[in-house]
Amino acid sequence: TSRITVLLKQRKEEVRVSFRSSSFRESDNEQLEVVDVSKIAKQFGGGGHISAAGCSVKKPLEEAQALIIQACINAIDDKSFRKKVS
Repeated sequence: TSRITVLLKQRKEEVRVSFRSSSFRESDNEQLEVVDVSKIAKQFGGGGHISAAGCSVKKPLEEAQALIIQACINAIDDKSFRKKVS
């Protein structure tokens, strides 16, 4: 299962980014959590909700993709980006 799904759309001189987050458990006995993708979007001047957010990146597609992927990896590894869900 994926923790974060990202859709990139190139629009002229910017890349539109859409984030979605899925709930997960680290182990069978842990509570469900979700990565707060709004925190990722805010790093790029965007916003949204815990499980759905977006932003625009004014970079070429390949550069934007690399930046977004690294931000997602960092968010998955950083427990401060996680929220408990019921």
